[in-house]
Amino acid sequence: MNVNIIFECEIPDDLTKEEVNNHLNSVKNALIACGFNVTTGKVTEATDPLYKVTGFTHWGDTQFTDWDRYKGGDISLFMDSCENVLVDYLKATNIKFDPDYHQHGEFGCPIINNTYRLEYSLRGWSNVLARAYGGDYMDYYCSTISEPTLPPENMRIKEA
Repeated sequence: MNVNIIFECEIPDDLTKEEVNNHLNSVKNALIACGFNVTTGKVTEATDPLYKVTGFTHWGDTQFTDWDRYKGGDISLFMDSCENVLVDYLKATNIKFDPDYHQHGEFGCPIINNTYRLEYSLRGWSNVLARAYGGDYMDYYCSTISEPTLPPENMRIKEA
């Protein structure tokens, strides 16, 4: 299925050509992050999501790159996209563990695309849980989840 998307926006006259191109690249990156393939000016529906959770490992596992070292473009867009995918994954699988396990547990760090290790601060992981399961980050920040749901065996990656 081909999808044609037409954008209408007012571009201020005082923008340079470079600023206009940066804006258009931001739109393109946003479409890519939403799972669309963007080639030669055409946007087509993606067959697979651009990013997906492919496993869980421990904090600092050197088999994977820390996600703040992403070099493929706009890092904030990349991080937002990964977090959105993670929240959807947690909701769909009901995986739920507290921030302490995220930082210290054997399988607390999600892996995106078999490449990037998502390491959050305690507050950051609390925000992820709040987005996935409702409430405020403080509901998770300083508390222990009494019955955590860990990733299934087939998603657990041990360091080589």
